[in-house]
Amino acid sequence: MEHEKNTNKLKSNKWFIISGVVILIVVGLFLLLTNLMTNLRLFSELGYASVFFTRALTQLSIGMVTFLLVGVSTSICLDSLKTRKTSEESMVKNPDFFSWGIAMLFAGVVAYYTAITTWFELLTFMNSTPFNMVCPMFGMDISFYIFRLDLLRIINTIAIGVVVGLIIMTVVYSMFLTSSRRLKDILEIAENQLKVLGVLFFIMFGVAIFLGQFDLLQSTRGMVFGAGFTDTVVILWMYRMLAVMAIVAAIGFVVGFNKRKIKTILIVPAIMVITVMIGGVSALLVQEFVVGNNEFERERQFLERDIEHTRFAYNILDVRVINFPHAANLSRADIENNMETISNIERFLSDMVTYDSSNTTNRNIVQRANRLMPKLKYDAEPYLVIVDDREFWIVSAYTVSSNFPYSRPFEVQGMDNRAGINYIRNSVKVVIDAYDGTTTFYVIDETDPIIQTYRGIFPVLFRGFDEMSKYLQEHLRYPNMLFDIQAHIFASYHITDTRAFYTREALMQISQRWVDSQVMREMPKHHIFKLPEEETVERLNLISFTPPERANMVGLLVARNDIEHYGELVWLQLPAGRTVASPEQIWTMMSHGHIEELLERLQRLYSGDIGASSVSRIEWINQPIAIPIGDSLLYVNAAFVETNGVINPETMIVAVAILVGEGISQPKLAFGTTLTEALDELFDEPFPVYTETDPQYSQ
Repeated sequence: MEHEKNTNKLKSNKWFIISGVVILIVVGLFLLLTNLMTNLRLFSELGYASVFFTRALTQLSIGMVTFLLVGVSTSICLDSLKTRKTSEESMVKNPDFFSWGIAMLFAGVVAYYTAITTWFELLTFMNSTPFNMVCPMFGMDISFYIFRLDLLRIINTIAIGVVVGLIIMTVVYSMFLTSSRRLKDILEIAENQLKVLGVLFFIMFGVAIFLGQFDLLQSTRGMVFGAGFTDTVVILWMYRMLAVMAIVAAIGFVVGFNKRKIKTILIVPAIMVITVMIGGVSALLVQEFVVGNNEFERERQFLERDIEHTRFAYNILDVRVINFPHAANLSRADIENNMETISNIERFLSDMVTYDSSNTTNRNIVQRANRLMPKLKYDAEPYLVIVDDREFWIVSAYTVSSNFPYSRPFEVQGMDNRAGINYIRNSVKVVIDAYDGTTTFYVIDETDPIIQTYRGIFPVLFRGFDEMSKYLQEHLRYPNMLFDIQAHIFASYHITDTRAFYTREALMQISQRWVDSQVMREMPKHHIFKLPEEETVERLNLISFTPPERANMVGLLVARNDIEHYGELVWLQLPAGRTVASPEQIWTMMSHGHIEELLERLQRLYSGDIGASSVSRIEWINQPIAIPIGDSLLYVNAAFVETNGVINPETMIVAVAILVGEGISQPKLAFGTTLTEALDELFDEPFPVYTETDPQYSQ
């Protein structure tokens, strides 16, 4: 009677488990197919069905292989437990459906997770492009760290998870088979399985430790980024000793298991823990007393690696240096000879007033590109251009990595990179037709190994730069996001001499100003002006630098936008013996030094236009910009005027300044409702007004 009751209960549980597994499979397949069909339709409409199928087939292949391996392994592991029963009474008959259901469910979860987390890493592993640059610590090409290391880590981590899962299932299933929770009964039925799984666990743990040694290339110990002296002579060898100990621990596990001695099993893991503690203390002592007593000499070769790799990773190796004399004698004639630059400034301060950027539109544009190629990072500010009466959105796309050896990481605002990136290239421009949504990915940097690898994976998705129309090429902008990152890195890594880098004597910082007790740093902007040593004006990004804790300007970093020089960086070095005011100093004078006089003038100016108004406050739009004009600088800023307690975009002022005098030059300021009026006042005589129909007006 009791046996019949157990049999009926078993049958009931059987159908309950089978039904649950079937429901989960059906629901999962429905959600998966719905998502697949939605993506297939999008990719097909844009002519990129092959991209979809490359991803889908890779995931399917990984999933099937993983499902087969994990499912068979789990089923064998659990089914083999039946052959080692402790007694006839404790053995439940026909438990096959339990092992089958558990094996299929476990294999399905592992297969799904493996497929979605490794598909792209597998493709980059198989299509990796060499950097032709060798990591000096391990002697391997940089491509190993960028394209292959992540896959090895993920696979090993998943394998450890599978082994741990099998250990848990083996113990639980043994308890079910024996109807006992006694360790002795469980070990008798699951001895062989637990020994094999234990050995596999320690071996895989050793592999994880071995792969962990490559993390030293991202070490932050000491002043060097990447492996330094202490990492090389202490921590590296600790990793290698631990990896060997993990193999010894596997042997100790088998011996201890056979003898049923827990101490034998734990002795090597305990030694490993002690080794970690000794290694940590040793590293502190070596860093303090060996490196600390002669830090520069100990770290010199590692500093060289840090400097070289960081400059390469952020593409600031070949910055062209131009000595900018800055003669403090900007004249009316200089302005008239550079009216293209002046006209562009006039139009740019207008754009600041009238430009209405839709964050929703920007997000939609970026999301569209991201759905097609999520492995690129996208600029948060796409821009609209008009070519032949057609509107196109252009989005800058970046290839990035966090695994570049010896390169200092940078955390980019607005980019999903919590660990920080330490390699970046703007290798792709995405062009989206504003009318029909046609999306095209153009490769603009053929030298980038990452985009070469991506192009090998998705040859249909990426087009060559020569396939982009000349009209679109003329509208390309060097992205401010990338330029801002490069400027931050350049502030320290413009120094190439290891001694000077170590002493930090020539450090710089991006110009900044204090607003309401907060530091507001200068943001790069696009301008049109003529570089020294060049004959014509061109489109450029610009940002200025000062020494730390000082306000005088030491130079300007410029990025070129015109297609024949696209992406070239130029450093305009100001004379070391001359004090040149920074935008911060000019802003202080504009916003504080003349504020009372300015408010009185504005009160008289606007009272006739808007009645008996009260000018109470000036809202500066930004920090002044310093524009090279000839061999001098023109500082320009704009502000809204608050009248009757309301800021009206139509009531604004423009402030300009130049430096006069030799040595420590003094700023001369002027204001007006337009740039032309401000320049009239600055030079005490009127300037010609140019319109869009004049030949000197910049288009």
